[in-house]
Formats: sequence, structure tokens, C-alpha cells
Amino acid sequence: MIDATHLFFFTLTMALATITTRAAPFFLPAGVTRSSFAQKANRILPGSILTLLVIYSIKDTAFRDSPYGLPEVLSIGLVLGIHIWRRNALLSIAVGTAAYMLFKQIVFGTFP
Repeated sequence: MIDATHLFFFTLTMALATITTRAAPFFLPAGVTRSSFAQKANRILPGSILTLLVIYSIKDTAFRDSPYGLPEVLSIGLVLGIHIWRRNALLSIAVGTAAYMLFKQIVFGTFP
């Protein structure tokens, strides 16, 4: 079991790491942030991270049992459609979350 001291230092370390990575672009020389590698990473990483999140979120879905993953697939499709249509991440996330809960609890009635 983790005691309070370990938990405090773990939280402090994670907070410092987050602040450092968020603030780094403002303190790095402009040449680093405008390099071809940084530009390519800026273009590729968001889609890659979202793909990993989608794969992780459906990894435990039982596609062989009722409702055969339909709430997940329908919600992912809705998020993709709204994001392509509106290009608004907040709207896509909000509608996708609401749709998933609606599908899971009301339409298919399979929420644990």
C-alpha cells in the first residue's frame, strides 16, 4: 500500500513534469519549435495519440456478445462524423460521451 508521503511526492513529480512540458515551448529557442521535426510531430502526434486512445477504449469490448460493440462503434462513428463536419474537439468529445452513455444505458440497456 502506498503511504501518504509516497503519494504526495508522486503527485508533485507528475505536476512538475506536466508544468515543464507545457511551458517548454515558451522557453525553447524559436529555431527548435520551428524545426522540420517539430512541425512534423505537431502534424502527426495528435492523430496518433487519439488512435491509441480509441484502441485502448475498445480493447475490452465484447464484440461476440450482445450488443456486439454497437454502443462503442456508433459513438466512435458519431465522434468522427461531428469532428469532420465541425472541426471542434470539445463538441466532438461532449456529443460522443453523451451518445455513448445514451446508447449504453437507454438504447441497449447494458451498462454494468
